[in-house]
Amino acid sequence: MSFEFIKKLPTPAEIRKELPLPAELAKIKEERDAEIRDVLTGKSNKFLVIIGPCSADNEDSVCDYVNRLARVNEQVKDKLILIPAALPPHKELPEGTPSPERRLEMTAKMADAMAMPGTVEVSDLELRRPGKSYTADTLEQLHRQYPQAKLWLLMGTDMFLTLHL
Repeated sequence: MSFEFIKKLPTPAEIRKELPLPAELAKIKEERDAEIRDVLTGKSNKFLVIIGPCSADNEDSVCDYVNRLARVNEQVKDKLILIPAALPPHKELPEGTPSPERRLEMTAKMADAMAMPGTVEVSDLELRRPGKSYTADTLEQLHRQYPQAKLWLLMGTDMFLTLHL
């Protein structure tokens, strides 16, 4: 097996140095990181579950993901919102990845297969928003839409490994 070095990817620290957050956004991020940290460490009794954004770039992966989500929904019961990402900021989608609209269709098809109307819904909120699909923007929008809801965040390992708390 051999590998060909094409380009060194920048580290998160290098990206933060090259593209620093404005002070106002850094303050907001710091506050939100603290809230999430409190939930994850048990200092807060809030529930935090947001499903997506996910790139939904492979139908088999979407099916597997939705099957896992069905088990999560048994515990959540109220509402399960699936949100395919329009443009994931943390990774490049492979060549041949279906369009965001097609990924939304695949996600809707899998949600329909769960046969839980009124509980499982698919949202196109990231597809309607221009630019990259940042979770913080999605959380803000969902909080405005459901101000009394306890939100839970579920994410893939690729996203989890890039979190900075």
